[in-house]
Amino acid sequence: MALPFAAYRGPDPYVFVCYSHEDSATVYPDILSLHEQGVNLWYDEGVPAGSEWRDELAQRIKHAALLLYFVSNPSAQSAHCRRELGFAQDEGVPIVAVHLEKSNLPDGLRLSLGDRQAILRHALPSAQYRAALATAASHYVATVRPSRPISPRGMFGPRWALAIGAVIVAVALAVGMVVMRDVDVGESEDDELALPAVDPRSIAVLPFANLSSDIELIYLADALTEDVIDAIAQRQIPSVASRTSSFRYRGATEDLRVIGEALGVGYVIEGSVRPSGDGLRITAQLIRVADGFHVWSKQFDRSIEEVGDGKRGVAWEIGLMARMQLIFDVSVLYFSYFYSSENDAAMGYVQQAYGQYLRLAAGEGGSWTMITNFYEKAVELDPELYIAHLWLTNIYMQRADFDLTVDAARQRAHASLERAFALVPRGTESEALSQLGQLAVREYDYESAEAALLKSLQLTPGRTWSNFHLARLYMQQGRKGETAAMLRIAQEIDHTNEPSIFSIVWGLAHYALGDYALALEGWRQALLVTPYPWLRSRLLRFMALAEIARGERAAAETLIDEAWALTGDREPFAFIAVLARVGRTDEAHRLREKWDPEIYSREVDYLVDFRYFDAVQNFLALGEVDNAIAWLRRGLAAADVATPQFVRLATYLDVLRDEPGFQDVLSDLEALEASKGRAGRPSP
Repeated sequence: MALPFAAYRGPDPYVFVCYSHEDSATVYPDILSLHEQGVNLWYDEGVPAGSEWRDELAQRIKHAALLLYFVSNPSAQSAHCRRELGFAQDEGVPIVAVHLEKSNLPDGLRLSLGDRQAILRHALPSAQYRAALATAASHYVATVRPSRPISPRGMFGPRWALAIGAVIVAVALAVGMVVMRDVDVGESEDDELALPAVDPRSIAVLPFANLSSDIELIYLADALTEDVIDAIAQRQIPSVASRTSSFRYRGATEDLRVIGEALGVGYVIEGSVRPSGDGLRITAQLIRVADGFHVWSKQFDRSIEEVGDGKRGVAWEIGLMARMQLIFDVSVLYFSYFYSSENDAAMGYVQQAYGQYLRLAAGEGGSWTMITNFYEKAVELDPELYIAHLWLTNIYMQRADFDLTVDAARQRAHASLERAFALVPRGTESEALSQLGQLAVREYDYESAEAALLKSLQLTPGRTWSNFHLARLYMQQGRKGETAAMLRIAQEIDHTNEPSIFSIVWGLAHYALGDYALALEGWRQALLVTPYPWLRSRLLRFMALAEIARGERAAAETLIDEAWALTGDREPFAFIAVLARVGRTDEAHRLREKWDPEIYSREVDYLVDFRYFDAVQNFLALGEVDNAIAWLRRGLAAADVATPQFVRLATYLDVLRDEPGFQDVLSDLEALEASKGRAGRPSP
């Protein structure tokens, strides 16, 4: 069986995996899931050729942060597994046992595992098992040695921090956003510091190196470099050094920190091109000039034709991905500047949570469970770390009906928000009020929500997301005119030069209102700055729905095919609605036969939660009216962020409004509003 990934061999904490090779088909997907969430793992395929096998195993076990033992009848009988387990016990390495099945364990093994943490894979639902596994792994790996926290002081002083605060430093959590801007830090001794010459929101793209003897690839590498510069230059942030300046350093051997300082930039992209099979392998890296830290790197295997394919080409992907990573890296520094902790380990956990968020944003793994774990560890080490408490408020609600019950999510969110308000730094009240408004909307406390959001806007008139959440509130109440007006105001404000997430949800609101041209406008804007395949696929499917509603079937089919090429193999069930609506009913019904919405809705772990929207759209497109109504009621019961907003005004629900069951949906919503979501939650 093919190995899922290379065993970890670096200096950071890792998990040693102990298992029987007979269980590879079960174990490999589990450890691959952990690997994609950023957990370092070592398993015996990592033994290098020619090494002493037993010595290598002993060293790997001895220095592991955790031994993860997959328990089964074959592993219980394996002499290798028993020896590894015994050595870990002798060395004091923590052990977590994952029981793949009910096993007949020898008495000695039962005794050894009796007081160890156990996860019963065979007895848990898939989502709950994955959450438990991620929690266990992240606990032990993170507690050994958190990532070294970044020091913002060496990168920018108070004046640059204020400049950055006036632009985008946003964290998209669920449909909500925490947006930092116009923070007043007052006077301090640090204000005497000289303004650094380098704006950290700046970048240079060095000429990509040709790692082959093919002279033609030099010209292609140069063209690639120019296209990356052009892709980044399309946006105001970051500023990018000119081609002339960057190309002076072709083949330079100086330290990248020296080159970056000479170019006057905060970050540098370097890369290479080399043949790989019938195509090319392109590698790109983003490096922070201040300390030489590698913020991001990625390999791209492409055909020569794909390399130069305009806004679908690899240069465009590199430029946008690097830009996104730069913005988030600067935002970590920014938050560290204003919300620093004397406990370096606490800030290390905050930064690890950011790393998980970036994986989610890129559709390359990441886990809300691990994000939660890292923030919880941060506040455990520093109970006064305001920003972690504030973010946990929204994260807990994101996890409602995944691995937390709605009541548990709500209780934790309230506790976190109360703690955040007790700690709120001077000048950031607007941010905390915006978060309070979002939570109140989700709890149907309309009066408190409107008061908090309006106060947030009074303190910071340019807070785009406060305007947008007011639009959500008005839509939920059925106030169409005020909804449209607030959406218009939100769009007119400079929404931090990063329109992708905003434009997605802004477009979705207009789609629900039947304003298909405006919806398409928002989604097209987002598509221009979205490099990530999962998010591009989502946008293309949304655009297809709008084109179908406008009667443009041919345009819709083109969009569907483009989206399918991106993620059709990964999330085929998300295509049921668009396939059915363009008349490809055979394909839609074949997918419907395999689709279990109960399982699928709980296995999606994306940046923005569309599971109930997708389920209702699928059922409507297939004519399954009763199921569509049932899933609307489920969305209300599960505290889904989108369902209550669409019930009263969404035009795509008009086909249901005369159905007897739709009155139950309205009754459920009214009951939640009457109780402010705290009691009488429906259970259809």
